Amino acid sequence: MKLKLVLSICLMFFVAQAKAYKEQNLEITVNGQKRSMICYTPNLMTRNMPLFIITHGMNQDPVYQRDNDKFYQLVDTAKFVITYLKSDGNTWDIGGQKDLNFVKQTITTMNKLYGIDKKRVYWAGFSMGSMLIYHGIENGMDSYIAAFAPCSGVKFSEPWKNRKKPINLIHCHSKKDDVFPIDQYKPRDYAAHFADVNKCTQYKKSTNVGLPGGWDNGDKERWWGGTNESEVEIFMCNGGGHWPTQNYVREIWGFCKRFSLDGYKYNYTSLIREAKSLLGDWENDVTLYTGIKSSYNSLKTVAETFAEDLVETTDTAATKTAIKKLETAIKNFNTAVEKTMKTSKRVTKSEFDPNFHIYLCFGQSNMEGNATPQMFDYSGTNERTLMLSAVAMSTYGRTKNNWYMSRPPLCREGTGLTPADWFAKTLTKNLPDSITVGVINVSLGGCSIDMFNEDGIADYIKKQATWLQGYAKSYGNNPFRYLVDAAKKAQQVGVIKGILLHQGCTDNGSPTWPDRVKLIYTRLLDELGLTQGDVPLLAGELMRQDQGGVCYGHNTQIAKLPSVIENAHVVSSVGCTGATDGLHFTAAGYRKIGENYANVMLDLLKRFMPDNSHSIKSMKAKQGSISMACNSKAPVYIMLTDANGKEHDVTASCRFTCLSNKLKFDQTNVLSSDQEGDYTVVATYTNEEGEEISTEFTVSVRLFSLSTGSFNPSILQTGTFTVSTASRLFKSVKGGMGGWQFAEPVDLSGRDSLIVDLRTTSLAKPELRIYDVNDPQSTSYYSLPMSSGKHFVVDLKNMKDAEGKAIDPSHIYIVGIAVQSNSNVSLSNVYLCGGEETAIETVRTEKDAKSSDVYDLNGRRVGNFLRKGIYIRDGKKFIVK
Repeated sequence: MKLKLVLSICLMFFVAQAKAYKEQNLEITVNGQKRSMICYTPNLMTRNMPLFIITHGMNQDPVYQRDNDKFYQLVDTAKFVITYLKSDGNTWDIGGQKDLNFVKQTITTMNKLYGIDKKRVYWAGFSMGSMLIYHGIENGMDSYIAAFAPCSGVKFSEPWKNRKKPINLIHCHSKKDDVFPIDQYKPRDYAAHFADVNKCTQYKKSTNVGLPGGWDNGDKERWWGGTNESEVEIFMCNGGGHWPTQNYVREIWGFCKRFSLDGYKYNYTSLIREAKSLLGDWENDVTLYTGIKSSYNSLKTVAETFAEDLVETTDTAATKTAIKKLETAIKNFNTAVEKTMKTSKRVTKSEFDPNFHIYLCFGQSNMEGNATPQMFDYSGTNERTLMLSAVAMSTYGRTKNNWYMSRPPLCREGTGLTPADWFAKTLTKNLPDSITVGVINVSLGGCSIDMFNEDGIADYIKKQATWLQGYAKSYGNNPFRYLVDAAKKAQQVGVIKGILLHQGCTDNGSPTWPDRVKLIYTRLLDELGLTQGDVPLLAGELMRQDQGGVCYGHNTQIAKLPSVIENAHVVSSVGCTGATDGLHFTAAGYRKIGENYANVMLDLLKRFMPDNSHSIKSMKAKQGSISMACNSKAPVYIMLTDANGKEHDVTASCRFTCLSNKLKFDQTNVLSSDQEGDYTVVATYTNEEGEEISTEFTVSVRLFSLSTGSFNPSILQTGTFTVSTASRLFKSVKGGMGGWQFAEPVDLSGRDSLIVDLRTTSLAKPELRIYDVNDPQSTSYYSLPMSSGKHFVVDLKNMKDAEGKAIDPSHIYIVGIAVQSNSNVSLSNVYLCGGEETAIETVRTEKDAKSSDVYDLNGRRVGNFLRKGIYIRDGKKFIVK
């Protein structure tokens, strides 16, 4: 997808709306076909909301239907989600399954996006949209829909003679309908028929009835007391004609909301479950926000009075009473909560506290927060979970650079739920009570990473769309400086422990992105007097391909950050549900990725905290041998088993020794080396009693390591690389390329040859490419076909591109394997030969040479973990097969 298109999609979601609902244009795939709808959600969502589906009339569309029925205006007060579906062309499929499948897929999608209650889905339609409803009733849609609300619609074929299952239905029709006249089509007979099918026992007719919120009176007939407490209603309006109208919507909602697919028992079960959830969510907030105390206590009393063990759900009257009481108590409590949503208690911080942990958050729309928070997203915070308002938020009573208890929005007005919300909550929950967590969020939807680069920021902003310029203006046209200023104020009262980044859609796939991130991260540290070893960078993945992400390819660039930044860590987006736009996460997705950020940080905090309190039984390295690439990073994990058999990560408490100074450990127990070699490392742990234990592990460093962390299968196109004891398989599509791409150029000028060994001849027709520019799209590279044979040698001193231009071996950025067909390339080894200094002058057999010393053919001493090849020991050659 082109960047321009991505940005245009983003725009639909970035512009904040000052309405009592959130409107989105959504597109889903149904049986391989793109279908669209308009969706409305409340500004404040709760768990398990009902869903209303609306289908428009013939030759009409969702916009026309919406503008006339105005049903969507109820969503924020009535608390449901509504979708206006669009037909394929001008008509609905009232004879087949195509549009019924559309309705089914809509239910699935709304459940994924908003967690709607699939037992409480209702369907209303006008004219031909109602005809589709009647077609659906005959064809199994009663298994998906709890109540139907056709308006001004009819059924042309034989009406339901064989139908025997009860349904809940309200039909609305104008007595003056000139398209489907009531004398000709007799819609009253439809209602009476379903009343018979339902075996209703009670009936009432009222004339000249006024509907709630309606504009005209009419006749209302109601049948109830049917099987499963089913009901049927028809309202015949005195005036009007054949058009969608808001006259009926409140009556329709009042009818439908009482039903679920499991009847009254389910409604009671759902309500008592919701009451318990609310009580649990807000238990700790009652003393902080006294405005909810009275309604909270009332809800608690009702929930206790009508608890499951006190309500006999086979008693219809008792169940209805419980439902009514619970509905009222829940509604009153939700109303009280909503009044507190725009309040956020200010917390004064005046003295420095080393236990106040502060995290800086920046990025674009996902870090900014694009999903509508639900009620429980506002609950469960206290004075240990704080946010600093980088900008003033007058709606929420927040002033710039002051601390408040953390509640959405954390970024600025008009934004929604962000990963930082549940990151802070999760940290607080899992850290000791002595620790307070604070977040500072400066993010701008739709921006490039360049928005946070002060160099040329004015020129960058001038080139952006008006709406993005508006976001930048909120931060004085210099978001980086706003973040720094807020962070410096925060440092007066706490310690910055980490930096969170979520960005990449706008820079999708840019090979320079990791270096640009490094520039900003480094400048942040410099400005704030911090060091890389003390302040990790946590970068979140974008939506993945299997989640429908349109920018999933950028995850390849995010994966490179740990090799570019010493203390960078990738936060997985696995399990984080995405919205249908392919760019943003759902509210559930933001909660999950926020927890993922927190779990990564919790692991880091744990690893960096020495603990010498354990008794000793045994100890081992989690990986007995580590294989890594030059200039890359590899974490070390030392696991201690105590006297009780419990295992502990004691890496931070160990001291590490290695005979070679070429292998380095940083403060985060991550090792690295800029030179090839084989090393033995000894880790030693000493407990408080003075008891000591050691273990050793080996490290093999190769410039062209065939490990999953070193070999990038997606330099061009998306590929895979799998490692097993038997093989190392690279697979991509035609035109794809995998291999090694270095952030800084590597110098191969001191070596004679590069050797590539394949295990088998490949049908992929692989081609070795070597670039002295950091651009895999460049046409200037050295090429070596590897379509036949298994052993290939590159003369590094004499490499030229297709036009005869010399490739500089001292300045190599990419060594890749390109493929011409979708097939595996089985790799055996990739290594350098010649030119390096030998580690020994002669091979000796004297007594002072240990029998365990092993050397390769270049004279280098190697460890005991040997690859296939020829080696020397005790002056004799031997072969490892």
